[in-house]
Amino acid sequence: GNVDAVGFAKAMIAAVSEATCIHPKRVYATGISNGAGLSHRIACEAADVVAAIAAASADLVTDPCKPSRPISELSVRGLTDTLVAYEGGNTGSTGWYSPGAKGTLDLWKQINKCTGSPKTTLEYCETYSSCSAGVEVTLCSLPNTGHILYNNMLGFSVPEVAWEMFKRQSMP
Repeated sequence: GNVDAVGFAKAMIAAVSEATCIHPKRVYATGISNGAGLSHRIACEAADVVAAIAAASADLVTDPCKPSRPISELSVRGLTDTLVAYEGGNTGSTGWYSPGAKGTLDLWKQINKCTGSPKTTLEYCETYSSCSAGVEVTLCSLPNTGHILYNNMLGFSVPEVAWEMFKRQSMP
């Protein structure tokens, strides 16, 4: 049957929030591959409880994506990913359509009403920082890196880069 993954994520956040002390304005979503796809979807459908997302090795395929507020988004993609093609197109194990890494950057730029040109950051990343409500949109494109990009030869730490962005972002 159909699984309400976003509903589950929201219920999990609520349960953890009741069980222990968390900062409700500093809840983030991150994942790799299908988990990255879910992170994009959480940004689209649960921006009321999640402050920002970081997605590795997957693009924004939730359509339409209409978050309840602007939300910061970081994508990290391997240029030589053979499972989810950097360029996009019909991809993945079931051949779903992906807008690609640059297409995802453009979609989030539009969603968050970013203006100006992206700035190069951390050597491999391009960041729009002039977006609605102070959010930011970033794409990091890692050369000679495939689908599993946490162990890359560039010394690029996906968790550290995600955390640096998360620290700058909280719920309004």
